[in-house]
Amino acid sequence: MSTNNFRTTGASADFLLDLGAREEEAIPHETHPSENGINYARDLASLPMLTVSGTVTFGPDSPNAANLNTATGLRAFWIARGMSDTFLYRAQHAEFREVYLGSLGTGDASATVFAFSDGTDLHKYIDAATLQVYVDGTLKVLTTDYTLSGNNTDLNVTFGAAPGNLLPLTVSYEYYRSVRFGGSLGLVFPAGTGAAHTLNAPGVKRVGVRLVEDKAGGAYA
Repeated sequence: MSTNNFRTTGASADFLLDLGAREEEAIPHETHPSENGINYARDLASLPMLTVSGTVTFGPDSPNAANLNTATGLRAFWIARGMSDTFLYRAQHAEFREVYLGSLGTGDASATVFAFSDGTDLHKYIDAATLQVYVDGTLKVLTTDYTLSGNNTDLNVTFGAAPGNLLPLTVSYEYYRSVRFGGSLGLVFPAGTGAAHTLNAPGVKRVGVRLVEDKAGGAYA
């Protein structure tokens, strides 16, 4: 699966964001004036949230050719979602989409089922195909040592044999971010030029988009 797509909850990408998108994490805040005339900032979240600015290219030879050769579909997607309905985005930069050896829990020689929601700073919307599960540092094998149940918003790992007492359980994986549009679509340009282009005209076009994470970090916490 491409590492630069944004999509709904379906199995395949709806649109592919061009490589080179600007991805940043920061704690969002708003500015308020005080009685003495000095502005002060108030944080709107306790964790950094991802914002993305980039373009989507359409045309016969573009990554989106399998979806559309015009940008009308992206406009319809934007209209349907507005700036409040969320969808999933897979970050281009590894630091914004990968977790390495996150804590799933600790064995007690009895429990076999461990929920992601009970782990430490684990995420929803993971790509199960990238999941690796370790018991005391030893990589376990799917279906042989453990099975998965639930879905990507409430994933459970069930071990065939209970992990030993006090053994650390860790997971590595890639995940999607729940995002929404952060503004209107940008102007539509023919690729490589600065001239305005109509949505329905044939040929290659480039559309500017801005995405904003809906919840800081996408974690259960």
